[in-house]
Amino acid sequence: MDKVIASNLSDIENWENKKYWIRKAKSNHVFLCGVFEIGSKEPGKYQAKSKEIYQEQCTDINSYIISNLNYFLVKDKIYACGNFFSNDDSYKEINKLSKERKDDIFQDCRSFFNKYSQDKKLKNTFNYYYKAFYFDGFSKKEIDYHSDQTSYADSKCKKKYYDVGKLDQYETCMMDSFEKFDIYKRF
Repeated sequence: MDKVIASNLSDIENWENKKYWIRKAKSNHVFLCGVFEIGSKEPGKYQAKSKEIYQEQCTDINSYIISNLNYFLVKDKIYACGNFFSNDDSYKEINKLSKERKDDIFQDCRSFFNKYSQDKKLKNTFNYYYKAFYFDGFSKKEIDYHSDQTSYADSKCKKKYYDVGKLDQYETCMMDSFEKFDIYKRF
């Protein structure tokens, strides 16, 4: 079984298990610290920022996680909520749950959006489709179709503008494409 799928299934099975989410948060942060450590040693424009973040967040990982525990737990659950509709296998598994259990998990996902979508540290954790799925009733099929359309538009814009160094035109192309394929246009 694919590691990502296994992880997503584990999220579903352990939704209420706080120890599981603490272990997951620590594991994810240890990985991120490895990235910052490498970045702090590589010469380049991000070296200084990587060093700063590494010093702040990674020299004592346990203390950092404990002092930011709520943030880490919520962030990982928000990502899990996103996986329920963006990953086919996760979506199939969550649909196998009892209606009550699925409704409870989905309600948690909605409550995260209500509580944290404007939070400075967490607002970027929510993607465009999160609200469309949990609040506005878009189906996974509609979201997949829209995602495919915008991905195709992105590849066309990249080839036409980004790959030849025309960054402003690339951004304009993407904005036009996104407007054209806006999932909310049907309203």
